Amino acid sequence: MTRSNLPESWLPRARSAACRLHSRPFPPAPLSRPLAPRCTLWLPACLARAPASGLSPSPSVQEGRAPAADASSAWRRDWDGLRDRLQALQCHFTWDLDAPGQLEPEHILLRLAVEIQHTPHNNQATLLALRAFLCQRLGHYPDALQSLRDAEEQLRQDFPDGSPARALLIYGNYAWVHYHMGSLDEATCYLERTQAAPLAPLSTALTAEISAQKGWSLLAVGFRHGEQARQCFKEALAQDPGSKELRAGLALAIYAAWIHCRDPELKMEATRQMEEVVQQQPENHRAKVHLSRLVQEQDQQRAEALIAEAVESSSDPEVIRLASFYFLKKNAERSTELLKEAISLDPDYHLLYHTLARSYREQWKTAEGQRKEELLQAAIEALEKEVTLYSGGVLSRLQLAELYGERDPWREEQMYLKLEQEAPGFSLQCRQALCLYFGRFLIYKRRDLEEAAKKLQAGYTIPIETQERRECRWRLEIIVHKLQRFNQHEKAVAITHFLQEADGGKLAEGVGAAGQGHE
Repeated sequence: MTRSNLPESWLPRARSAACRLHSRPFPPAPLSRPLAPRCTLWLPACLARAPASGLSPSPSVQEGRAPAADASSAWRRDWDGLRDRLQALQCHFTWDLDAPGQLEPEHILLRLAVEIQHTPHNNQATLLALRAFLCQRLGHYPDALQSLRDAEEQLRQDFPDGSPARALLIYGNYAWVHYHMGSLDEATCYLERTQAAPLAPLSTALTAEISAQKGWSLLAVGFRHGEQARQCFKEALAQDPGSKELRAGLALAIYAAWIHCRDPELKMEATRQMEEVVQQQPENHRAKVHLSRLVQEQDQQRAEALIAEAVESSSDPEVIRLASFYFLKKNAERSTELLKEAISLDPDYHLLYHTLARSYREQWKTAEGQRKEELLQAAIEALEKEVTLYSGGVLSRLQLAELYGERDPWREEQMYLKLEQEAPGFSLQCRQALCLYFGRFLIYKRRDLEEAAKKLQAGYTIPIETQERRECRWRLEIIVHKLQRFNQHEKAVAITHFLQEADGGKLAEGVGAAGQGHE
């Protein structure tokens, strides 16, 4: 089933003033129209079109600044004072979800559309509220408000007797969206709703429930937040140790933390927690796929059984995509079959094409003759499809450039130069990736070690720790060895000094492991 807009009859009516808010959060009173189904099929219009004229505020309002010089000093005081009060709320706007240089709202929104439809957890309302936060970050306020109305509707359906923590989250997001729109009266009204009983004051139990919603949100934004999410779920479980839902959240958070650091103790803990989730929630097919990855080195037969059970029973394209990784190195043809099956379920999910291109590329590495050319073309077409669905995908465009370069290095270089012009608008991680890809191109296709070193040094200087940064360092070490072989010792020493200074006089841990598959 593909994602589409909700039918108009399902869309809740907008409220124009706080006096139209419910007397208490989300009462169980019957509604005058059908409830949205459990799977809310909706993709923000901002991903398919530019905002209609007049819908978005001016740039100054979008960035959270008061209007320029003609605004009264009293209005400015109100603006600044309201912001201080909003900062005390517990919601997506105060949780530091947009890590410096890493948040890519469009990409997360596309993933979130699949997550909202197929989540095995009772967290849809929280994810819909997160969608509003991301829409606001893109400056698409009508979509943000619609997402919050959808979140309210979902909350009434999931919690007829109310859920104070989720109500706080939704009202807090409402307040922030209206604040960024410059609607201070509306923002103040929603702020006051968060301070009304039974939402305030925050009890220990309510604080723990809010921590759980923060944990789900962190994981939805990216697994790099795994350790933070882990702490959130531990706080929540301290108040409700018997909750299967929170146990599942903790297991996923520990797994996410392990994915990013590969700590053996974390792996053991993630395995134990995920085993418990699979036993208690047999319908949680994502947990089965995650568990298969954790146990595949020790018990390949068990891992394959978990994969088979998840794929056979699930219609979630993300489950099937994750399952395809199990076969990527050992049976890429099977990986390709699974991805084509997932695409038949959701042909608009961009990550399916990204992973499909990777599967074709794995087969291309060892193919020969006409088959090799066919696989290269298939990989190119898969990435082109992904770029069509998500034009802001920098990594996909870099990989596409690299594949084009197998036939035409000049075309590859031109794509890198074009991306360099766009780089000021990229996340820091995407800038690192551009430096890495361009640097590799200059090493192996241009044979220009000096220019390659400049690109890689620029990538390594960007101050966030990522796989791309580690590979930039490793490639610089390769250049040092090459320069030494060519008796260009001064240049080699200069790069070595650069690395030592960038690392504070020390070599980075784990250097040499990243990116070996490219060599």
